[in-house]
Amino acid sequence: MGVVTAGWVDAESARAALVLLGGAFALVLGALAHLANEYRRYGRMTAWAAVVNTLMIGYAAGLGAFAVLGAPVPAGCAAAPVPPLVLLSGDAAQLGIAATAFAPLGFFARYRFRRGIALSALLAAAAALAVEGLRLAAAFGALPCPVPAAADRPLAAALGAAAGWLLARLLTRVLPRGWPSAIVDVRPPGLWRRAAGHLLDAALCWLGAQLVAVALLAARPSAGADGEVAGLALTVAVALVLVPLVRRDRCSPGRAALHLAVVRTATWRPCGSVAVLVRLLVFQLPLLLAATASSGWALPLPAGYALVAQLHPGGRGLAGLLSGTRTQTRAAVLGGLPTRLRMAARAPVGATRTEVAEAPGQGARPPSAA
Repeated sequence: MGVVTAGWVDAESARAALVLLGGAFALVLGALAHLANEYRRYGRMTAWAAVVNTLMIGYAAGLGAFAVLGAPVPAGCAAAPVPPLVLLSGDAAQLGIAATAFAPLGFFARYRFRRGIALSALLAAAAALAVEGLRLAAAFGALPCPVPAAADRPLAAALGAAAGWLLARLLTRVLPRGWPSAIVDVRPPGLWRRAAGHLLDAALCWLGAQLVAVALLAARPSAGADGEVAGLALTVAVALVLVPLVRRDRCSPGRAALHLAVVRTATWRPCGSVAVLVRLLVFQLPLLLAATASSGWALPLPAGYALVAQLHPGGRGLAGLLSGTRTQTRAAVLGGLPTRLRMAARAPVGATRTEVAEAPGQGARPPSAA
């Protein structure tokens, strides 16, 4: 279901919708880049590493929503101008919200990346300043009017991040290790990993289609549902047809971010263009059309595809069976080691390979480092 056909966006609110949809689209692109970097550096992702990365992406989405939807818009600001800057907001509730919103940033900085408390607090203060600047600019039209920037809210954010950092240091002895080890990614990918790639593709295509539809609505108010059809056709052509055809692994952006590859079952080489189109027509396009149309047969489709993949001895789905392909990892098809393992192979004599492969930063750090 589209935002235009559902009546959620009209010509007057198109600008605000463009900002919100653009932010969500940028978040999905950022998630793709982050996941691709994780697989490139560390190889196969363990279950706990997947949980940690999912939580970090979810926190980034929540922080983006907080920056716009959680803005303290002054009452009657559209009629009377507001001061651009106040030194002290004087609102204890807003300070508490700011500290709470940035506490997870400090937690992940210590637990996942093993950064120091000072750097974590500075990052939180910088992020809070960016939020204040976004609100002062009325979120580029998403807010009814500018929100005065307060100097004490970034300070509260830094204190909240410091508290999150201290909590992470306490929980490090209880929780599993937050930073991953480098593992060669040659085992066949599981159903959840393949499904996550399709979900990322669906989110990218849906948001891209809505961006095109809202942009056309803002330019031509009579566009209506035609803009959503044009947007869906454009995003499918680019993300699900053009990108797989030009990539060696024959994957769409979401699956490529998870370092997957589509191969022929007979030769175990990357599949051809015909197989890419068959997979699109059998699997990806029906799911996307069903979700966009909000029809009653949208819900049984993923369950049916998952059931086929679960029951098949080799774990192949319906698209793979009909196109003569299967999904493998990129490393198993095209070769290559995670960068952390390559660093371990070139490690100097004084450093062990385990230290280099498990280090979250550029160099090795002892396990007891704060």
